[in-house]
Amino acid sequence: MQRMEILNFKADNLENQWISANCLQAIISLRYLTELSFKSIFIANNDFSSLLEAKGKCLKRFAFAYDSFKPDIDPHFFLQQIFKKCTNLTSLTLAFYSSSIHNVQLVNVPSLTNLKLKAKEITLDTSSERMESVETFKVYFCNSTDIEIARILSSFPSLKHLTFKGTFDRAYLTSEAVSNLKHLEKMHLIVSKDEDVANIIEMVTNAQRCIDFTIDQKLLTLSSSQFASLVEAFKRVANGRRRKEIIKLRTWARKDACISTITI
Repeated sequence: MQRMEILNFKADNLENQWISANCLQAIISLRYLTELSFKSIFIANNDFSSLLEAKGKCLKRFAFAYDSFKPDIDPHFFLQQIFKKCTNLTSLTLAFYSSSIHNVQLVNVPSLTNLKLKAKEITLDTSSERMESVETFKVYFCNSTDIEIARILSSFPSLKHLTFKGTFDRAYLTSEAVSNLKHLEKMHLIVSKDEDVANIIEMVTNAQRCIDFTIDQKLLTLSSSQFASLVEAFKRVANGRRRKEIIKLRTWARKDACISTITI
C-alpha cells in the first residue's frame, strides 16, 4: 500500500457515506499519493483541512463531486482550502451539481493547467486572482448572469480549450470576454435551452482565433431554423477575419435525434 499513487472513493446509490477517522488516517499514511478523487463521499470540514494539510502539496490531480445538495457540505470552504493548500495541482475537478458557490476567491496555482467546475451558480470575490496557467477550462452552470460569466472567463487569459454550459441573459459581456481570449483554439458549447442559441452565436462570432467548434445538442436538439441561424453564423466567421483558415464544426445530438453535419 505504501506505493499507492492514485486513490478513488465512490458511493453508488448510498446516502450519508462519510469518511471515517480510520480511513482518513489511512489516506494520510500513503506516502506516494499524487491523485485523489471523491464522488458522493462526504468528509467533514475539519477532516478535509487535516487531509490537505498532510497531503495537499503532494497532490497533482484532485476531483471532488457531489450529485445532490447536502446542507452539511460547504463547497466554498472546500474550494478555498484546495486553492490554499494544493499548490502543485495540474488538474482540478469540483462538481457541486445542486449548489451555488458565492464569493469564490480564485488563487493562481502556477502548475494548474486543467480546471473543471460544475455548480448551480458561481460568483467571484473581487480579490480573485487571474489563473494564468489554466489552458483547459470546463465550466457548467444551471443559472448565472452575463456579468458573472464574463468575470469568470476574464480570469483565464491563457485558455486554449473551453467547454461551456450555462443559461443566462444575453451574452454581451461574455462575448467580449471570449473575444479577449487570444489563445483560444477550441470551444465545446452545450445547448440546454432555446435561449442558449443566441448566446452561442454571439460567442462563436466573437472568438477571434478559435477554429475548432463543437455544438453539443444532447440536452436539446436544435430546430431547423435554429440550426440554420447557427450555420449562417459560422459562414460569417469563415468569410471574415478567419477566411484563410479551416474552420472545424461538429454537432452532437441525442441517439434518437437526427445529426446534421456541414463543412465550412
